[in-house]
Amino acid sequence: MAFNCNFCFNPESEAKSKSKMIDKLIKKDNKEYKRQIKLLLLGPGESGKSTFMKQMKIINGIEFNTKDIDEYRSTIYHNIIKGAKLFLDLRRKLNIPWEHKMNEVSSQTILNFDNLVDINEEMFVNLIIIIKKIWQDNAIMHIFEYKTQYQMNDGIVYFMENLDRIARHGYVPTNDDILHCRKATKCIVEHVIDIHGHPFRFVDVGGQRSQRQKWVQCFEGVTSIIFIIDSSSIFQSALIGDNNNGDSCPITNVKQLEKTNNDVNQVPKSFDGHKRTSYSGNLPLSKMDEARAIFETIVNNRFFSSVSIILFLNKTDLLKRNILLQQNQVSSASADKLINNDHLDNGHVGNGAIIAGGDSVEERCDQETEGRLRNIQKSILDSFLSVRRDKERPLFHHHTTAIDTHNIERVFNAVKNTILDKNLKNLLLA
Repeated sequence: MAFNCNFCFNPESEAKSKSKMIDKLIKKDNKEYKRQIKLLLLGPGESGKSTFMKQMKIINGIEFNTKDIDEYRSTIYHNIIKGAKLFLDLRRKLNIPWEHKMNEVSSQTILNFDNLVDINEEMFVNLIIIIKKIWQDNAIMHIFEYKTQYQMNDGIVYFMENLDRIARHGYVPTNDDILHCRKATKCIVEHVIDIHGHPFRFVDVGGQRSQRQKWVQCFEGVTSIIFIIDSSSIFQSALIGDNNNGDSCPITNVKQLEKTNNDVNQVPKSFDGHKRTSYSGNLPLSKMDEARAIFETIVNNRFFSSVSIILFLNKTDLLKRNILLQQNQVSSASADKLINNDHLDNGHVGNGAIIAGGDSVEERCDQETEGRLRNIQKSILDSFLSVRRDKERPLFHHHTTAIDTHNIERVFNAVKNTILDKNLKNLLLA
């Protein structure tokens, strides 16, 4: 008797069903991928790309998970110890004597600490006792007179001022702590964040020279490029090989940069005096010059001819602080000269001193700082604009402070519509 097996397993039919299901999923994924707005974060190392990425999470209410918090805590511990090492190394190189001789011996414990060792809370608390004593020594305070001339992690001072809180048992990093901590990006990191119903894919890549060969892997399907530079680096030099040990040399190119504003059409060929726009491999390259050379390659790449490029001149807070520090040093020297020569006809010099013209030192410094800030920012922007071969191509720019959540939220809202319009046009043409 024949047996009707309508419900018997049919391998061929099952395979076709799975194939259709896979095709449907691929089609759905492709549709979702095309909807995504891919933003590529580019720029040299320590310009603020990863900090911007952290801000995108914070602004859009994405909490850091337990694993992230543990990693940031460890990174903060390392940042503090590396920062202490940097100050100790600079003290030795600048031959600044210790206020308290005993710190000479205890500082060796910090200098000999292995940076590759994982630091737990107990280890850090033991080290922090030494670091606090070192930090309070006048020898380390004197280092601040030279800090615009050396490469320093931007968060060093912030963490040193919060040592007691960070050393507490059960310490949990705050959002501000996370924004200030620094860890070099050595891989491609992607995050998809839904912003008002639009999926934004942020791609953060390492900015060190050794990492830039990986950038090409991320070029496909880019909607916009956010190119981030450290505008405060006009006061610094770069090191060949991206070392982070503080062995950088001072530069004196800020006055030269400001002079270009006397002629609107005069744009500096290079920030460090060398008439070149790309790294030659043998001459020292200023950090700003290096950033411009990278930007020149990106903005003139035919691959990105239809990609909108947004330039973030980041670390405005540090740029202004460095200008103010430089002015205060000059003002202090001028005040000393006035006192020594008894040239006090126009008033007295001291706290809130009155100088010729009737303005207080504080008011005059503030006006001068704002003026220099605008001049330097304009000169930096003009220099980056000058490397475009297509002068008609629009280039959006913003002055940013990546650790300031309100600033980044305001700036990103300003550029979001431009990015969405660009993406909509691409979808219509696809």
